[in-house]
Amino acid sequence: MMYDNEKNPSRVFEIYERLFELNQGEKSVSKFYGELKGLIDELKMHQPAVTDAATLRDIVRISQCQSFYLT
Repeated sequence: MMYDNEKNPSRVFEIYERLFELNQGEKSVSKFYGELKGLIDELKMHQPAVTDAATLRDIVRISQCQSFYLT
């Protein structure tokens, strides 16, 4: 699935959803790690570079809200 906008909140939400649902199950450790790392790397790609504390605080609050809604 490709998205044009780097800061697409829908895609970020989907990534968080997949991260919270991810489990090793019958997968090998290397396969599980690869999936986990791939999702984390994609999430990092969507996170903006932060240069000031106020922006970082806002990003953390948004992330906390997203985590709350996923649990």
